[in-house]
Amino acid sequence: MRIDKNETILGYKMTLIRDLLRRISSRIWTDEDIAAHFHIPLARAEQLADALIRRGLLTLKPDAEGNERDLVVTDLGQRLCAARFLKPIARSRADAIIADTLVRIEAINARDELVYRIAEAHVFGSYFRGEAEVSDVDLAVRLARRRPGSKLSEENMDRVRASGQVNLTFLRMLTFGSNEVLKLLRSGARHLHVTPWDVFEELGVPSRRIYPPLSEGDAGSGAGTGQGEVSGSDPTPGPRPRRGASSRRGLPNRGPSEPKDPRRPAAPNRPLPLRPAA
Repeated sequence: MRIDKNETILGYKMTLIRDLLRRISSRIWTDEDIAAHFHIPLARAEQLADALIRRGLLTLKPDAEGNERDLVVTDLGQRLCAARFLKPIARSRADAIIADTLVRIEAINARDELVYRIAEAHVFGSYFRGEAEVSDVDLAVRLARRRPGSKLSEENMDRVRASGQVNLTFLRMLTFGSNEVLKLLRSGARHLHVTPWDVFEELGVPSRRIYPPLSEGDAGSGAGTGQGEVSGSDPTPGPRPRRGASSRRGLPNRGPSEPKDPRRPAAPNRPLPLRPAA
């Protein structure tokens, strides 16, 4: 998603708007929560929320009860959450990033000591659309456990001990296996943006599978996932949003054992004052 970082909404730069949406994530916020986040009057927070709704970044929860407005982040808002405002790169450089990523996928899948392997990878976004310049390479990956019959928590703890990172929180330990694979896949590539599979499915955007490589007989098959493979000249929709989709949207790198977020966050704890751009 290409956004001008100098653009403003009601005087707030897009970097601050992005940080707000990341803070909300998949939770439900109110105008009061936004007022507390920015240290602004409630009336100003309501104006900002209305502006974000008009831009398609927030929406009102349909089944909201009571006098408070329940605000949730839209799919477009989730895409803004992932924006990093990097300088666009030429497509030839993006091609090289994809080539390097495929090499890393093969290397990851060859390491049997890891908890997960990469079962599938799709490109989407500006690179998929064939644009001459892309701000980043959007890649969605589906992970699969190598040993489904084993106890996941024990496998994750074994990897924590092997890594020597013993000062992690308990939650980080429980999700260590998936996070380890995603970190190896990124490998410091600034212009590679990796999206978890559940978030990708909810976006419902056209995509093209790059791993496993498509053979001639695979075209349009979806490789057993029920999703259409696409070409640049005949785009077929990729995964579609599901009714009653998981509330985990927008929370990257979450492992299978992580608990769900509470319905409503606690009031921000002494946030730093954020001021509109001059």
